[in-house]
Amino acid sequence: MASLTLRLPDDLHATVKEHANADERSLNKELVVLLREAVTAREAAKAREQAEG
Repeated sequence: MASLTLRLPDDLHATVKEHANADERSLNKELVVLLREAVTAREAAKAREQAEG
């Protein structure tokens, strides 16, 4: 697994940390989940655009 140092604005860090706590996840796991959702949504949007061509 790759390692990454990430700098976040304080307000975004606090918001993601709150979500992680609510979902009983670590901050790292919450960020992975959010990134996967964003990448999946972007790929689906691109696929729709190509299909509509």
